[in-house]
Amino acid sequence: MSVSNDQAEYNVTVEQAMDILGCSRRTVYRKINNGDIRAEKVATDTTAKWFIHEQDLYDYKVVKDSVNIEEVNKLIDKDTLINEISNHLSEAIADQNKKAITSVNDTLDRQNELLAELLEDHISQLQEELERIQAENESLRAKNKELRAENARLKDKLEEAKQKSLLGKVKGLFK
Repeated sequence: MSVSNDQAEYNVTVEQAMDILGCSRRTVYRKINNGDIRAEKVATDTTAKWFIHEQDLYDYKVVKDSVNIEEVNKLIDKDTLINEISNHLSEAIADQNKKAITSVNDTLDRQNELLAELLEDHISQLQEELERIQAENESLRAKNKELRAENARLKDKLEEAKQKSLLGKVKGLFK
């Protein structure tokens, strides 16, 4: 069986086309379906395979590469370049500011949590100290009450002793 020249040019597999174009299988099939690349489906013993027209594939690659080169070679005027750089710098600065603000807020949140814990501990210690002082104050009041009672008793005893002593002296005068 002889193959015509046109059929002989359909000799690139989809996998080979993927390598040549540097794209995915889906993109190769999309180019076939869009008519960008000619291909022919050939039945084999077990399945049907697509074979791509070799010249179409290389023509498509040349056109694609030349468009990419044209895009690279386009000159950008000074104002456009300055605006693009300014926009990118503004975005970068805004991102950095956002990150810095987030970092500062996180740090402040952590510090506030630590201060709240320290404050709670300090309040707890002060409450314990206040309770100890109040208990000591109650104890001192009770002691003070006892001492006043003892003082009053001693004053009475002293007065009684003075009375007896004075009475004894007066009796001694009459003896």
